[in-house]
Amino acid sequence: MNIEPLRYREQNPFIRSYISHDEKVASFFSYEPYKWESLEKRASSLDQHDRFNRKELLRVLTSYNVSIDNHDFAFKQIAKLEDPTSKVVIGGQQAGVLTGPMLAIYKAIHIIKMAKEAETRLGTPVIPVYWIAGEDHDWDEVNHVTQFTSDNAIKQYKFQHDPIGRNSISHISISSKELKQFIDTVSMTWNQTEHKEGLKEDLYQLAEKSTTLTQFFARTMVYLFGEYGLVLIDSADDAFRKLEQPYFVDVIDRNAELHHALLETENHFKMAGFTPQIEIEENQAHLFIYIEGERTLLVRDRECFVSKNGNYRFTKDELLHIAKTDPARLSPNVVFRSIMQESIFPTLVFIGGTSEVSYWGLYKEMLSVLGLELPVIIPRIGFTLVDGTSQKLMKKYSLTYEDVIYNVIDKREQWYHQQDQLHLSDKFTLVKERIRDEYILLQQTLIEINKGMSELGETNLAKVLSELEYLEKKANIANRLKFEVGLGHFDRLANLQAPNHKLQERVFHPFYFLNEYGRSWIKELIDNDLISNQQHYIIHL
Repeated sequence: MNIEPLRYREQNPFIRSYISHDEKVASFFSYEPYKWESLEKRASSLDQHDRFNRKELLRVLTSYNVSIDNHDFAFKQIAKLEDPTSKVVIGGQQAGVLTGPMLAIYKAIHIIKMAKEAETRLGTPVIPVYWIAGEDHDWDEVNHVTQFTSDNAIKQYKFQHDPIGRNSISHISISSKELKQFIDTVSMTWNQTEHKEGLKEDLYQLAEKSTTLTQFFARTMVYLFGEYGLVLIDSADDAFRKLEQPYFVDVIDRNAELHHALLETENHFKMAGFTPQIEIEENQAHLFIYIEGERTLLVRDRECFVSKNGNYRFTKDELLHIAKTDPARLSPNVVFRSIMQESIFPTLVFIGGTSEVSYWGLYKEMLSVLGLELPVIIPRIGFTLVDGTSQKLMKKYSLTYEDVIYNVIDKREQWYHQQDQLHLSDKFTLVKERIRDEYILLQQTLIEINKGMSELGETNLAKVLSELEYLEKKANIANRLKFEVGLGHFDRLANLQAPNHKLQERVFHPFYFLNEYGRSWIKELIDNDLISNQQHYIIHL
């Protein structure tokens, strides 16, 4: 396997400024990314302001990781919490079926690598932690996968289960039978390789032990990363909710103050010329509560908290009572999730996607209200996997990786026009121009008859051009058939390397590649000494 950096074109201007150490964004963060001095300062800050209940965190993490049959090495990592100087590198994702898009596993790879390197450099225990956002309730975000098929197409597969109501993903029960049927459906288009049957059997076993998508996701991540010591936690786990209990009290008691700090930062964000990635409304409470079995959003109404639909109202004291006696009913939104994370985990580094990094750019002043500080925040590493066939096609058509990922459709059309000796497009363009010119002369004669004849001439011209465009379309289809093999090569490159004009990691789940190449490439990525400030890599499989 060969690895080389890609000249990645980051679309988010805030992230472009952040990774280039632009002074415009420095005030939104506590530490600069990609600098070991930042990690040293953050480690020192954590040691000086140690407020973490490591003993309870160790107990909760141990309990959860036992429940998902994590690897022995993961428990050795958890045990590092016995050291009062221990830190974590943390990041997370929603519980997508079959992990969802590959960015979920790339985040895990980065967390593992960062924790290992930080521990070596700083000489202090550093634990890789993966936060599963099992409290999220958007079923449609996690219930499907997209994959490249054996006939070079892109196909989406939906997990056939329709939950009732608005529940957290971790609270939606599913059957192992449903999961196995889904695995059968997805794997039907996999090539028959030496890995296929074993991979399917492994997934069946994971499905057999899973009663929710969150459990299946967690067990799949253990299957892929447990041996590397990745520690997992489900944010919807009841024991973890109890750890959050005092911090629910904080965010309820100081809700207006926290939200005001967020609004102030949002204003500064806009004044600096950036567009916030999340919408912040005046009355947001950033909390959900379970009411009659459904996860319900709360908004603030003066000193009360009201369900978004207006049907339920809680005084601050009533909500504080729930926080103290039944915290499992509550959950934070994406904004207050940062407070929970930074209150519970001694976070050295947070690894996030570009949108997440943009979110966290709004949180500095909000966290400071509670005496918290932003950790070092690093955008996760990205990868594009390139198979042997793609490498051969790129060489055949003299394409670079930048061509394939950013311009493959344009390159396809350029190639087609180079092959097209008939120059159909030029000839049709010339004919249409001649017809327009002749009709202009004809119009001058028709208008001398009467205005109605001139209007009829315009209508007739439109019909003639429409028929000509129809003929051009049919002629191009017929002509392209002569070059369908070459055009198909470009389409294969487009569909596999830049599906739907997006980065591969944002579309495909990883099991197509695991079927083709096994799991060794994951180990190679974890072991490889990648440059820490390089955003995206091309992987030659």
